Amino acid sequence: MLEKLKQKADFAPSSCGIYLFLKDGKPIYIGKSKNIKERLKAYFNFLDSRETVPKILQEADDLRWFVTSTEEDALFFEQKLIRENLPKYNIKLKDQRGLKYIRVDLSYEFPSLSLRRYPQKKDGAVYFGPFSSYDAREIFNVLKMFGIRTCTERKFSEFKKRNRPCLDGQIGVCSAPCVGMIKRSSYMKEIHKAMDFLKGKFSYVLRQLEERMWEESERENFEIAARIRDRISVIRNFFETKRLIFSDMRGGDYLSYDVVGGKLGIFVLKVREGRFFGGYGGAFEYGGQDILDMALGLFYDNSGSEGELITDLAERDFKLGGILVRPPREDENEVMLIAKKNAVEQILQTSNILLEKFRILEELRDFLLLRDTPRRIEVFDFSNFGGKNLVGVKVHFEDGEFVPSRIRLYNVSDEGYDDILALKNVLSRRVRDYFEGKDLPFPDLIFIDGGKGHWSVAREVFSSFGLRANFACIKKEERNTRDITLIFEREELKPKGKLLSFILSLRDSAHFRAKRFAVSKATKIK
Repeated sequence: MLEKLKQKADFAPSSCGIYLFLKDGKPIYIGKSKNIKERLKAYFNFLDSRETVPKILQEADDLRWFVTSTEEDALFFEQKLIRENLPKYNIKLKDQRGLKYIRVDLSYEFPSLSLRRYPQKKDGAVYFGPFSSYDAREIFNVLKMFGIRTCTERKFSEFKKRNRPCLDGQIGVCSAPCVGMIKRSSYMKEIHKAMDFLKGKFSYVLRQLEERMWEESERENFEIAARIRDRISVIRNFFETKRLIFSDMRGGDYLSYDVVGGKLGIFVLKVREGRFFGGYGGAFEYGGQDILDMALGLFYDNSGSEGELITDLAERDFKLGGILVRPPREDENEVMLIAKKNAVEQILQTSNILLEKFRILEELRDFLLLRDTPRRIEVFDFSNFGGKNLVGVKVHFEDGEFVPSRIRLYNVSDEGYDDILALKNVLSRRVRDYFEGKDLPFPDLIFIDGGKGHWSVAREVFSSFGLRANFACIKKEERNTRDITLIFEREELKPKGKLLSFILSLRDSAHFRAKRFAVSKATKIK
């Protein structure tokens, strides 16, 4: 088991984030690091001298991680997950486990608050969440300061027959509507304040409370003013501990997704009044379902959510219940990228095979200094049979897997034996197909079996169409088929190790198919 975990750790990202050691699906230790991969290496190479490390490695049967944009976010996620899961080898916090919803039952004359593990459909209540157990309890305690009752309807009915309220009413935590200590109109004002707080309208609620505090102070109701001051302090502390992302105080749920190896990953980053409030997501078997419908059913169904859901699944703004669904703006791309990275990580951690392939693609990205991981790669090669029937082939790969439906054959026999002229012909046709919508999408990276002459022709073709494409030529050195040089951006680069083997496998796949089709003509030539 230790060796299996060590192999998985080898494919961890060199990014900031948190990592979890699990046993039977439950975390036994949660940590954070500015470089997850290097931190995990310290565990498996026994460079961490803490006495709990051997115990963690001995007990753990799985390993997971989450990527964050900053170390501050990693710290927030770490603390959040520790509070939710109470791992065996972390500092133990006495709290409940799991996600919780806050339920506001508006069907009664004096609505009540309660915590629920799952929202119930068609019960007449409004649900807010999900929240971690720690956050739910923290928020719930703040809401009690609004004087809202938390008792059951049966208890409420019992106290309506008495003259004295319950203990909460006596100490001022509840406004005691059961014994008529507050009018319904005043009580409903407090309910709406509480709901505004749950919707993330912290500044609005704080302004209202501050105005009321000064009013009570001017009336010399100092005890009431002091209680309001304490309430303000709790809300302000809750608000200011979250990292500021947007200075314009916008809020929303940022949902992104990805599909890898037939699995769908969804991740939601929550932002309230410009501040980061954590996130959640998961990996699911994907069979072509509507992804937005899936996400709404999983995370938003009857949850009382309002505001904005920002997602790259939306092509335009539209309303869905109380939610405005819209595509992301340009200044929100960084947040969406973090959500997308975590959606991918949700999938990769379910399969070591997928994980290994994706880490190779990331290594290729870093080797060529590309901005994005080249998940779609096309390889071009040429072949002939007996000096005749020169053909070109384009082989398409997605996430390292050959996609048969995207293969294309090109008849270039008119170019004689000149594969450089043939390349110009084939690339021109490939680009025209892209612009005409016949062969979409365009790849993230193109490999061409050839040398400097082929690279120059490829640059000429792409420039003539005004297309910025990432492409490299695979130049084979003499006497050694594994000794290759990549010609990329006028530079000559020498890949090694697993990256070399991966590039050779792509090239050999294209070469095999070009040779086979040149000989057999079994497939119609374009």
